[in-house]
Amino acid sequence: MAVPLLHVIGFPKIFGLIPKFSLRGSLSISKPEKNGCLLFRSMSIESLKINVPVVAIILLITFYALPVPVVAIEKPVAVSSANSTLTGNRFLIVTSNAESGERLAKILQELYGAEVSIKATNEYSSFIDEANFDAFIYYGFEYLQPPSQGFIHDMERTSKPVLWINYHGWALNQKYLSAKGITILDDHDISYTKIEMQKEVFALTPTDMTFVKAKPEKVICYLRSKSGERTPGAVHSDGFTYVAYSPNLDIFSADFLPFLMAIRATFGKAPAAPANKAALNYQERISEARKDVFRTGVHLPVYVASSRDSLFGYEDDKWHENLVRIKQSGAEWVNLVRTFYQTDIRSSDIHADEQLTPRLDGLENIINNAHELGLKIQLHLAINLKKPGPDDWHGMIRPKNKKQWWAAYQTIILEMVEFSKRNEVEALIIGTEYSALQSHEKKWRELIKMIREKAQYPGMLGYGTNFNTLNIRWLDALDFLGISAYWPLSVSRDPDLQTLNQAWFRINKQLGTWMKKHPSLRVEFTEVGYASQLYSSVFPFSWKSSKGATQSLTEQLQSYRALHQFLKREPKIKGVHIFASTAEDDDPASIGYTPFGKPAEKVVKQIMQIR
Repeated sequence: MAVPLLHVIGFPKIFGLIPKFSLRGSLSISKPEKNGCLLFRSMSIESLKINVPVVAIILLITFYALPVPVVAIEKPVAVSSANSTLTGNRFLIVTSNAESGERLAKILQELYGAEVSIKATNEYSSFIDEANFDAFIYYGFEYLQPPSQGFIHDMERTSKPVLWINYHGWALNQKYLSAKGITILDDHDISYTKIEMQKEVFALTPTDMTFVKAKPEKVICYLRSKSGERTPGAVHSDGFTYVAYSPNLDIFSADFLPFLMAIRATFGKAPAAPANKAALNYQERISEARKDVFRTGVHLPVYVASSRDSLFGYEDDKWHENLVRIKQSGAEWVNLVRTFYQTDIRSSDIHADEQLTPRLDGLENIINNAHELGLKIQLHLAINLKKPGPDDWHGMIRPKNKKQWWAAYQTIILEMVEFSKRNEVEALIIGTEYSALQSHEKKWRELIKMIREKAQYPGMLGYGTNFNTLNIRWLDALDFLGISAYWPLSVSRDPDLQTLNQAWFRINKQLGTWMKKHPSLRVEFTEVGYASQLYSSVFPFSWKSSKGATQSLTEQLQSYRALHQFLKREPKIKGVHIFASTAEDDDPASIGYTPFGKPAEKVVKQIMQIR
């Protein structure tokens, strides 16, 4: 129903207060039968002049005079919330001031029926908290206590609503802010004493405020100084709202209404409670994976032991944005490789490199984050060479002391099996491209039996072979064979799509002949990708071409298009895992393997939706 707003608040006397105002407009309310909660559906104000704070009277009546709680306000006075992405009622307040956090939490509980958690600035858990909450409020109460880089990073990447109050908004990436049409400056002032909203002026308890620049359509309210200068006090764009001052959290204060509108602009209306769908447990996820007709994943290459001194680290939250990007691509799996080393192809001194082999505690961080995002894990074991000859690579490993080599390898793989069980890794690839060792059938069968029976690993077991060494006699012991699908597709740079498609027809003929000998074997492309450079279709397997190479987004794009068309017409390939999401995902000048942030990304997303 809609009633005149004057009628709602025009009681002659409330606690001895006689309202002195002129107010024209209407308030539309409804009372759902099921939960008995009052719902503010819209508020339209044509004119407003007050001596006693109108917002105090409105909220006083709704909170105390009426016998039902306020759940939501569906339409703000000035700002649309059409871009709000609120999908649940789990709110997180991050602040250095617990008292203010509690007062704000109470308001959000009243407005949204929200489950509100409060965490100190230094207690925020990067990427885990982002995954576990539906909306975020940062209250920058102390200038000298900024949020963590992990929190800033998560807020830049999240698709969930964010309300950012007062300090430290300038720490957000300028690219992120620019995309929203907002600029936040690390400049302050304490002379702004009034708030202007829809040409009405409210008194403001003076606070230290931050200067913000934004287009007028993004402004919720303005702050006015004693000298008459005006600057945005709250701005909203695409699920992100910035309040440039510390609001008075007293609902009876004159300046509460503009802040209420900022809350509404950020979070929109209260959503229906989501259905409680129980998350699958470890065994259920494995069972689901075994039945999957087409597994899709992306590699997340981790090449160093620590994030402290490297772009490629993993210990904190450096990889969170990559995991989110992988999830958003439509992939279901993340591929992680733990690489060990030996001196050369003839040595048997397999060992973890202190600087290069990822530590298990760091991998655990990535796995936990991936699981929080709903991704499954495929963990690979690989051996690389510390001192290779001019043309050597790990596929040529032929240790002089085979007994010593296999003993060392067994120790490493069993450690990874135990780690995988503890961290609920759904699939384990027990070796990667050991072309010269694949003839050791007895050793591989013994190792697989040990993993299944002695170590009792419940997940899927696979082996990753190079595209040109498919003749393996112990494939029946595996759940799947993975192929590093780096077949050359052309003999010259920048081939057209027809040339690339013809190459896949030839490859498929070879695969078809070979797969007839293994009709029950599950075959996947566990690694495939193309660098964004000339000759990437000629040497798709070669990192060396990156040196001095010329960027070619077209050759990468065409190669992915041909891969997409091949996978669409060949159901015998039961999975594809793209190489890779890297630290260069956001670099437009990248000539590396990442397809993200490039034209090829669109095709990768199409590949993820094939079956």
